[in-house]
Amino acid sequence: SANYNVATALTSNTFTKTGYTFAGWNTVAGGGGTPYANAASYPFTASTTLYAQWTINQYTVTFDANTGTGSMTAQSANYNVATALTSNTFTKTGYTFAGWNTAANGSGTPYANAASYAFTGSTTLYAQWTSAAVNGACATLAATAFAPATGLCTSGTASAVANGSPWTWSCTGSGGGTTASCSAPNASTATGSGTGRAVVAATNGWVVDAASSGFVATSSLSGSPALPPGYTFPHGLMSLRLTTGTAGSSAAVDITYPAALPAGTVYWKYGRTASNNTAHWYQFAGAVISGSTVTLTLTDGADGDDDMTANSVIADPGGPGVLGGAVGPGIPTLSEWGLIMLSGLLAIFGLRQGRRRA
Repeated sequence: SANYNVATALTSNTFTKTGYTFAGWNTVAGGGGTPYANAASYPFTASTTLYAQWTINQYTVTFDANTGTGSMTAQSANYNVATALTSNTFTKTGYTFAGWNTAANGSGTPYANAASYAFTGSTTLYAQWTSAAVNGACATLAATAFAPATGLCTSGTASAVANGSPWTWSCTGSGGGTTASCSAPNASTATGSGTGRAVVAATNGWVVDAASSGFVATSSLSGSPALPPGYTFPHGLMSLRLTTGTAGSSAAVDITYPAALPAGTVYWKYGRTASNNTAHWYQFAGAVISGSTVTLTLTDGADGDDDMTANSVIADPGGPGVLGGAVGPGIPTLSEWGLIMLSGLLAIFGLRQGRRRA
């Protein structure tokens, strides 16, 4: 109240309306009368009712890629006007979009892609990601005498390679993907007698240089030397080149051949020795033969290392020699046949001598 024609500032507004902003006064509720700003001067020439005027608020949703890539324009709408959220266009390699959340770590309020949002307030929505399902898949590898070490899977994570015929491993998928069982064949021997493999023990840092190692023919030796008298090599030779080991240390190698090696088999090596600096055949004392497997203990710089130098490299050509050419057990060697024939002749001779005396 105020005296007639005494212009007085209107009382400042204290009304509120959720989702709206006060926009002044008007002599008509719908806003068609005389407007007055908040705390404006009123002449008080007559009594009147002033109606608060309200403007609806607009609220904004900001979209955050949350480690993804791409861009999206913020979305606005009037208060409490439910509106479908803009469909996601963010991407993240190896992941699938899993909706939105008011917290980056997913602990807030979730919203599906293109879900209805009430727009009762402004907020930031963070993209949520789940690992895309990736199935494990095997690579196709050629036959090898040594455990394959690289390129095992076209997708997924490779396990360790298991020793055997064939080599085996698995490729494990991710994000709920499947696991694939994989294999690669052992290598053929140089003579075509079958397949075999070699495994270097993980000691003293020794690894095989697969590109410079493998089954080779006896004719591959420099100068094509004559074979040890009376011996054949039914599986050819294994040429090994071991590297990265501790200088002067020993390496253990298991070589598996296609079939059990017959009794009397000798592991021959060709190269220099401490007692003879000229390359020659010699029976290697560091070989243990059991069934189809030969276990070699090779010492860097000692007999069995062709370069005869303790230099973290072991060069090792050699192979199982069979006397008289026998390939498998149960086949008599020539010396055994001779004993059988000799025993028969002696028996016949003894029978005749007995008849003469009679």
